[in-house]
Amino acid sequence: MFPEYLHAGWLLSAAGAVLTAIGAVWGARRLRTARSLLPVAVVRVTEDQSAEVVGTGPHRPAEGVLEEAGPWLRPGDELMVRPSRHAPGRYAAAPRPAEELWAGLLAYGVLLLALGAHALTAPSGSPAASPLRLVGAVFSALPFLAAGKLAGVLALIRRGTRVRGRVAAFRRHPHIRFNDTPASQAQVEYEYAGAVRRAWSPASYASSLGTGRPVTAWVDDRSPVSVLTLGTGLFVFLAIGLVPAPLGLAFLLGPIWLG
Repeated sequence: MFPEYLHAGWLLSAAGAVLTAIGAVWGARRLRTARSLLPVAVVRVTEDQSAEVVGTGPHRPAEGVLEEAGPWLRPGDELMVRPSRHAPGRYAAAPRPAEELWAGLLAYGVLLLALGAHALTAPSGSPAASPLRLVGAVFSALPFLAAGKLAGVLALIRRGTRVRGRVAAFRRHPHIRFNDTPASQAQVEYEYAGAVRRAWSPASYASSLGTGRPVTAWVDDRSPVSVLTLGTGLFVFLAIGLVPAPLGLAFLLGPIWLG
């Protein structure tokens, strides 16, 4: 019925190899970035919103200027920075990502490789060899991505510091949309280390009608001016990931038992 090159074993193996490679490279870059970070303390904030920093680590001292420091840093603040590739003595803040999508891609890629190897041993006319299994592969990928998103959020919450604040403003989210309408990002005003701060949360909201309302946020362990709130986007992401999971997994794994 289908050409030989559309055998599910080849399709699943190829998709698994690509996803495994993407997840491994992405994870390796994350690890390399984390290992290159330097602990610094702010010694002075200049009028042009840059900050002079000095290293606090015993083995890798750093001294220079923090690019794009923003108006909410204070002398004495400690944060993790990455050295600039282009200018020695200049650094950039490195907030912790609120997702681990690379891990979801890596885990799912390995699963597809295993399923592809299994399908290659099946006769060409059996359900296990049908290219329609790739439909299940597409839908069942969503729970893995949702798990990667949730793992990143939980890691940031576990390492961060919980604070109470209020929504000071909203702005348009640069990437996420709800029903063809741009999502919103909340700017949170909160007190941390004896100073009042403001920071934009990466969380997305379907509405921007909550200015002034109290919120719970987690201050990033890598920067005192990076916060996370739990917005609409996380719950939408999890719902999208979990609803198609039974159908996708039925298409993908069902042929293992059907022969």
